[in-house]
Amino acid sequence: KKEDSKNRSLENLIENLYTYCSKYRGQLFDVLMSKDGKPLTEINFAVLLDDSIIYRGIIDAIVKYQGKNYVVEYKSTSMLNSPMVEKYRIDSQITSYIQVAQELVGIRIDGAIVDIIGMYGKVDPSKHLVRVFTTRTKRQMEEWRNQAIRKYQHFLWMRETKNWDQNTS
Repeated sequence: KKEDSKNRSLENLIENLYTYCSKYRGQLFDVLMSKDGKPLTEINFAVLLDDSIIYRGIIDAIVKYQGKNYVVEYKSTSMLNSPMVEKYRIDSQITSYIQVAQELVGIRIDGAIVDIIGMYGKVDPSKHLVRVFTTRTKRQMEEWRNQAIRKYQHFLWMRETKNWDQNTS
């Protein structure tokens, strides 16, 4: 814990942001603007999944990159490894953000860009900065919505019956 808090110091944050900007210089995004001229960043949303379920979140940004529209999600971690990076290729949060962004902005969103920074003290750009591009099919986004509704209904059943699933992992 002490080492993790040292790695997440203001000094390291500033140095790591500088390293991030240096690595991705020339690969920056064009932040899209809303119809009323505001940048599409830190977008708080609440959308109805069905008659009674409201799904909430915050999309970090909606951008244009190399001619395509993307949701951008920024992540920091003290445990950057291959399984964690691969997790974002199929992550349901990312799926939901792509679908919600399309609904909110009314344009096609081609996928998501997840920028991950490993916070281990000084950042080695070759090891601690990862950019993941991921896409979703229309079917995957529809299945996310259906699955979210089923999970919520299951939660309500568990709460009502006081029969909670056991964590077996």
